[in-house]
Amino acid sequence: MEVARVLNYSYEVVKFFFSDHFLTQIKERRISKRLTKSIYLRASRRYIDTSTGHDVAIDKRKHLGKMRSIMVAYDAIIRGENENYASEANLIGDEIWFVTAYPLRDKEIEKRVKSGRWILKDEKN
Repeated sequence: MEVARVLNYSYEVVKFFFSDHFLTQIKERRISKRLTKSIYLRASRRYIDTSTGHDVAIDKRKHLGKMRSIMVAYDAIIRGENENYASEANLIGDEIWFVTAYPLRDKEIEKRVKSGRWILKDEKN
């Protein structure tokens, strides 16, 4: 596992980690680590993938010249006592482990939601 640089956010520190699979996939798909962190932090939608147990963050971004929805699958290790944050992890010691990332069509999102594979996460704001 490669340990990423620490990203400062909300005056606190979150550590991002990247699996070997994740690094291979984003290289093949020409998606930057910076973009995936940004999608995690500013996602317009968040789901729980009932098939894998991973959390999923999705946002529309320009990718290879087109506006596309990009998903980032991750596991969050929240060490803070209060998990009531829009970005989920933003306390010292919190960790985000990126699993995979890829562009997908809105129809693919709708299909996964309709089938029950992806369940919309409640925002705890």
